[in-house]
Amino acid sequence: VNYTQTELGFDNRFRALIASGRVGWNGTVGPLPMRLWVGGAFWDTKNTASSTVDVPGVGAVRFEADQRPTHPWNAVVGASAVVHRHLDLFAEYGFNPGDVTFFAGGLTFRF
Repeated sequence: VNYTQTELGFDNRFRALIASGRVGWNGTVGPLPMRLWVGGAFWDTKNTASSTVDVPGVGAVRFEADQRPTHPWNAVVGASAVVHRHLDLFAEYGFNPGDVTFFAGGLTFRF
């Protein structure tokens, strides 16, 4: 679970709550220790951006814009492998049928 709150320069702060769960397999493929998983994530990122801006020749203009994911539930699939005792790699892909696609990847170096 990750909760974030930030100030982006609008009248109100933006907040986001992202929660995810995974189940998977932990074993080896040939000589490589490996993990494979599937899961789901919920993105509660609904916010409203509002402010007043000065427009030359018009004056003060107030605006308000709502934003949110159309589908807050997403599926995730991923894998990680230990390629050396000092080096792990991972990749995760998340998606839903409407509005979210993401890819995350990384490496961990242990010394």
